[in-house]
Amino acid sequence: KIAAMPRRAGEIIALSLVILIIPIAGIIYWGVKMIFWFRAKDGVFSLVAFVIWIMLTAVFAVILFNEGLSFAETAKTSVQKVFPGKPETLYIKTGRHVSDSQFGKEINFKDDGYNVLINDEKNELYIRPYLKVYDSDGNKARVEVRRRSCGRNETDAMKRTEELIYNYSINGDTLILDDYFTVPAGRKWSADNIGINLYLPEGTLVKFDKTSLRLLHSYISKEYYATGDLAESGRFDNTWIVTGEGLEPSGMSGNNKK
Repeated sequence: KIAAMPRRAGEIIALSLVILIIPIAGIIYWGVKMIFWFRAKDGVFSLVAFVIWIMLTAVFAVILFNEGLSFAETAKTSVQKVFPGKPETLYIKTGRHVSDSQFGKEINFKDDGYNVLINDEKNELYIRPYLKVYDSDGNKARVEVRRRSCGRNETDAMKRTEELIYNYSINGDTLILDDYFTVPAGRKWSADNIGINLYLPEGTLVKFDKTSLRLLHSYISKEYYATGDLAESGRFDNTWIVTGEGLEPSGMSGNNKK
């Protein structure tokens, strides 16, 4: 199932703990027995515990081997759409919101902003994509959606990238992006990722709604760096301008401007 990622991690952790605890318990038991010199008919019990430990270790090794094979190869695919004209101001709005769906758990990799939301009832994962904005070095505006997944081989990994469910559309001077992407039911998480690269002519204004601003992970001119925290921090307006060095806030609240 889709939510197998956290469950499988829990299974691996539990199994590794059992494999570790059995020999430790045996060492403690035999140590106490040697210290106090008591006798007990524990030969069968010790043999059964040893056999169970061997079986669990073998199962653990097989699981790790299979999980490792699932991430053996990485594949990337991309599609592009060109805007019908050269928008002076591009509006970026959100289509489907994560807040519209019920989710009970969240896994947050803070180092790179990779968020996974888990809906246990529907057995679904919601994963936030990345949005980066670049100077297009020309008059054309285009959007590129890049998908990445892992698999047992290159063909399997390529198939998994094509299975990722993500919707976006262009409507005149407006780009509509879903707040998250999902993987199909019955398929395990495979280090899936979607990146949205937006190429705009220099001088283009970009206006975000609050939700779409969370997707922004672009290098910004004048040593600014945009992350999803900008949507919550209130440091910047939602309007940006594309420069030759990257994005630059067109206005800043308060006296925070450097």
